[in-house]
Amino acid sequence: MKALAPFALVLLPLLGMCNVPDPQPAPVDTLPVSGLPPVSTVLRVVSPDEGRQRPAPTTSTVAVAPPPVPALPAPQWAEWSNWRVTAEGVPYYKGRPACTYAQAAVIAGQFANRGASVSTQQWAMYVASREGGCNYQAVNINSRTKDASYCAYQLNAHKGGPLSPQGALGLLGWTPASVTSSLENCSAAAAALWAICGKGPWTKPYGCRRPTS
Repeated sequence: MKALAPFALVLLPLLGMCNVPDPQPAPVDTLPVSGLPPVSTVLRVVSPDEGRQRPAPTTSTVAVAPPPVPALPAPQWAEWSNWRVTAEGVPYYKGRPACTYAQAAVIAGQFANRGASVSTQQWAMYVASREGGCNYQAVNINSRTKDASYCAYQLNAHKGGPLSPQGALGLLGWTPASVTSSLENCSAAAAALWAICGKGPWTKPYGCRRPTS
């Protein structure tokens, strides 16, 4: 051992002169702290208007005037008692509710379909006001006579009346329920009765007479 000591003393300085690089560590794939694979980031340009709250679309209602009625305006004077005319030209019975222009248009149309003249259409508006206040749901039951009358034209459904099952309207399929369901039905039934009996069911002497106009 003592014989090798001089060689060791010579080798140690030589070894110190050589820099042996440390071996490079092998690359290791590591995951983010979250444990999920890395996610790529995409940048998007945002326009100045994006993200602003857009106002809700607005709507507007435009009033549409009813179509003109050839039978209106009615004359200020007529042969019928308590005849009055509204500012819109609709005839009515004084002291009773008048029909509106739109209601008068419905009545005029139904009677015109049956061939009624302009003066008869005006009379029909007046009768609807006089008999039932232009209310198609009007019902009048007489506890003494048992008469039952329906709609603005007070169509009688009592035995023998036009709205009874054996009456002129009953035979055509009209019923108290149907004539009080709408003004169209009420005035259509009245126009059908007028086409058979004229103005007789509503004027004295009451009866059934073929219309002349």
